[in-house]
Amino acid sequence: NHDFNNWVRWVSFQLKCRQIFGNSYLPDFGYGRGGRGWRDLWQDLLSIFLVDPESARQEIINNFGGIRVDGSNATIIGTRPGEFIADRNNVPRTWCDHAAWPVFVLNFYIQQSGDYEILFKELPYWKDQFSHRCKKIDKNWSEKYGFQQKTESGEVYPGSIFEHVLLQQLAAFFHVGEHNNLLLEGADWNDTLDMARERGESVCFYNFYGANLNILADLLEHLRETGLTQISLLTEVAMLLDTPGNQHNIDYGSPREKQAVLQKYFDSVSHSVSGGKTDIPLDELIDDLRMKADHILNHIRDNEWISTKEGYSFFNGHYDNDARRVHGDHELGVRMDLTSQVMPVMFDVATDEQIGEIVRSAKQYLKDHDRPGLRLCTDFRELKLNLGRITGFVYGYKEHGSKWMQQNVMLMYGLYKRGFVREGYEIFRDVFQLCIDSATAKIFPGIPSYLEPGDRGAYAYLTGSSTWLILALTTQMFGVRGEKGNLCLEPKLMAEQFSENGETEIQCAFRNIGLRIHFIKRNKMDWPDYLISGITVNGRQAQFDKSQNLNKAVIDFNILEELCTEPINHIEVVLSG
Repeated sequence: NHDFNNWVRWVSFQLKCRQIFGNSYLPDFGYGRGGRGWRDLWQDLLSIFLVDPESARQEIINNFGGIRVDGSNATIIGTRPGEFIADRNNVPRTWCDHAAWPVFVLNFYIQQSGDYEILFKELPYWKDQFSHRCKKIDKNWSEKYGFQQKTESGEVYPGSIFEHVLLQQLAAFFHVGEHNNLLLEGADWNDTLDMARERGESVCFYNFYGANLNILADLLEHLRETGLTQISLLTEVAMLLDTPGNQHNIDYGSPREKQAVLQKYFDSVSHSVSGGKTDIPLDELIDDLRMKADHILNHIRDNEWISTKEGYSFFNGHYDNDARRVHGDHELGVRMDLTSQVMPVMFDVATDEQIGEIVRSAKQYLKDHDRPGLRLCTDFRELKLNLGRITGFVYGYKEHGSKWMQQNVMLMYGLYKRGFVREGYEIFRDVFQLCIDSATAKIFPGIPSYLEPGDRGAYAYLTGSSTWLILALTTQMFGVRGEKGNLCLEPKLMAEQFSENGETEIQCAFRNIGLRIHFIKRNKMDWPDYLISGITVNGRQAQFDKSQNLNKAVIDFNILEELCTEPINHIEVVLSG
């Protein structure tokens, strides 16, 4: 498809524009003052690994320096390496989702590169006057102290990158509200849920943290296979570990007990840290992380899956500042949030049966039946000052029910990941149709942040949509991605995506090796009926591991590197019955 090929090139260009210029370099009014925010930066790195891997590694390391020892972080990245700002508007606050993104990005980088050593690289923590997740002021801090966390003896304390991300996930696990979900704080990914800072909760992003705890456990299990038996962590971290042999067990079902543990930790690191290290057995740490992850995922499955009177089911995503559930049946109409379905789909909280129900409910409540694309939410039909400014926008604009492209694409990604390929492809076709219709969208080639009523595109380059689209197309649809540093090929391509000759291809980089991967299907079979039957690299047969999945092949990187002798190396993948 000539239009598709050209369009994807423009989307790839968006990634570099975002990396270089930041958020607001085009004359779109109404959003911020430029610069790069914490969440934007981490998401953009995902696809920069795919299109320009050399520029991304050092940037990911630099950015970990913006994490505070209480698990919060700077919200703005400065123009120089190691420069961080609490908030561009001098309104310090904590977005509850911020700590979720670095783990996802770090794991993606490790799977792409095989660079597990990055976990042990030591960096200082960021330090300013704010403590307790910006709820308190450290009156003993001044600029003379500096912007790096120090020990009681006045030395800068360095912690491993693994310790940085572990602290962020543990803090989020314990930082819960009355319904035992993640406290919403300043907002989550949806910045307009910004008026429920005391009692609001984000079920939506508690999904993400549950998955991250499992990701960290997976990384540790790999390290254990290499012979590692223990890991050295800041002594105070042991307060947040609960398996026998570390600390006393607590009732995870009690928000009060969880908060008490966290506040004790916050108090211990509010100004300085001990600087001491404790060796934690890997077996115990893995068990602790698995136990916490299982608690989050089971809690959400058991308590936040809701059904409407009309017979549709989906996940509740939030609680307002009166601790009342936001989504589901309401006297003003059913309320449903797209992001709150994306997260449980992507992160294995939703069962296969629930995914089918989510897709059905999204089509009922979030889709215009005569136009493509899903809306970000249903119409609130009231001004809810106990939830956020989202309810003050006219419905169909911005976060209040526009067709927000990032969440459409992330749902596509999650559906492909979970094996719901036809459903994911349907969303992709909708996104492509909306973006390529320039007469209606009135935008340059690419993918906008969202589409307003009438399907007019808005904020052409202020968007994480380009990141997630390239990620979804490359790693899920074409199935080209890393797995422990080796090349994984797992195509999930529909029959109509092949030419009349049964061929299609993608060009990308993997570990700084240029690849053009050509898929050949000589029959009319559709996904999932075809299997990988053979692979050549530059005309030479390549050995690959199929394991138990006959539609997935993994080529050892050492084999790949030996066969790849050209600037752009041709990989041919034969698909058959």
